[in-house]
Amino acid sequence: MMREIQFMEKRGAFGLLSVILFIASLGVIFTVGIEKSVDYEGGTKLTVQFETGDVQIADLRAQISQVDNKASLASMDPEFNKEYSVKIKNPEVAEGKEGEASLARLRGLEKAFGSFFDAEAKRIALLQGLGQQTIAEGLVAQNPFLVEGTDAEKQSTYGTLAGQIVSALDGEVADIEALAAAVETDADKQLKLSQTLLLLTPALNRTTEDLLAVLLREKNPLNRASTEHYEDVARDIIAYRESKDDFVKDFATMTEAITLRANEDKAGLQQFFEKNFMLGSFRIVSNETFSPSIASEQLTEAAEAIILALIGILIYIAFRFRLGYAVASVVALVHDVVIALGVFAIAGQVLGSELSNPVVAAFLTIVGYSLNDTIVVFDRIRENLNAAKGGQVVDHMNRSINQTLSRTIVTSLTTFFVVGVIYWFSNNATLEDFALPLLIGIVIGTYSSIFVASPTLLLWHASRPIDS
Repeated sequence: MMREIQFMEKRGAFGLLSVILFIASLGVIFTVGIEKSVDYEGGTKLTVQFETGDVQIADLRAQISQVDNKASLASMDPEFNKEYSVKIKNPEVAEGKEGEASLARLRGLEKAFGSFFDAEAKRIALLQGLGQQTIAEGLVAQNPFLVEGTDAEKQSTYGTLAGQIVSALDGEVADIEALAAAVETDADKQLKLSQTLLLLTPALNRTTEDLLAVLLREKNPLNRASTEHYEDVARDIIAYRESKDDFVKDFATMTEAITLRANEDKAGLQQFFEKNFMLGSFRIVSNETFSPSIASEQLTEAAEAIILALIGILIYIAFRFRLGYAVASVVALVHDVVIALGVFAIAGQVLGSELSNPVVAAFLTIVGYSLNDTIVVFDRIRENLNAAKGGQVVDHMNRSINQTLSRTIVTSLTTFFVVGVIYWFSNNATLEDFALPLLIGIVIGTYSSIFVASPTLLLWHASRPIDS
């Protein structure tokens, strides 16, 4: 028979260690702070997909850093280098300017994505080919400056502006923003004009079916009656695009796939697309923007979820065991969560780890995992105390811990190895975010089930009966 390890004799030393770690973790949390993702701080989270796998993550990171040097980038498709996830937190801007800042940030990202395919040069060339009248018509239709008055007054205002744009296009302009700045001095007008010019030169591979139908109806390249729509053409284009992995390679082949009515000019439609649309070598698969207020609300809800879990555990264990066991379990769980948060805060400074939805899920998993270990030990303690004919409670507790020690170690090690493989070899940012807190929690949870939960139960017994 193996000699029992006297865990309970060392409860004072380990209790002191736990108190020090707990206080230190609180200090780290409130001084260093926990890095929060856009889910909990506000910002933009999007997924971009490229037509080819030529875009390397290091080159893309260099371009995105010019938009925000704290932006995080992760490959969603390491094998083919076609899909990436980008997260950028909200910049500090004046109240009421969040919308403009979000648009400017998205535009900056699109320029970064298009920089690998000379997208800006192609857009400027497309604008140069439109001519003053077409640009003026587009400006009148969009009315970016909200000009009031008659149609003639709008046409006069935007006709003059279109002339200035054409003149600027004859000079050295690198992109839409530079073009807008060349004809407008007001920052708000520059932003509105930039957005309108982007709509005048849409990228076909990034245009939705509804927007495409609207643009076609406005331009009416097939000379349909004013009451007729272009949903059929838009539907055929999107279906063709989806059949080609969401990227149209050339206008000619795409136009051939469109079913037109009798006597409608397919060659003319192709020329219309070549003159008015870019193809585009990337597309935004998803784009989520989180305002600071929504992010704060999500953070509050995450904290509430953990607190409610602890309350639920307290009630259940008090019912299933006794109140003393429940209190000891919750003390151990609070100990685990706080220390795990402290270590995670340090990891945020060293590894760039951020609090996100997967991380919150991981902390809730830590609560469940740690509780599982504690319940195993407590169940054996209850059995031994019920069967005891005498002796000291501390001895029965120590024997119970020794009897469950092998199971605790084997379970913890196997779980640790599996989660470790996920963390070190998954090559998936979301899985890594989930696995890191779990690795921390497995270690802390195993420790607390022996050196925190049981000594706390013993303290409870010292002041009242163990079965109360």
